Amino acid sequence: MDVRVLVSTAPDIKRPWHQLATVYLLRCSRLLCCNCIFLLWSFTYVFHRCPGLDQFIAKS
Repeated sequence: MDVRVLVSTAPDIKRPWHQLATVYLLRCSRLLCCNCIFLLWSFTYVFHRCPGLDQFIAKS
């Protein structure tokens, strides 16, 4: 009886954890995407501000 009760309630216990994990993963991926976009924007801004920088990086 106890084993059956545990097995029947196990999915209900796990479900919120899976939902929390997916929510956190979505939030982290959104933050990472925002950080990547910000980094790309800052890199392009620096490249436009310093025209010789891309040549310097290409040489090195």
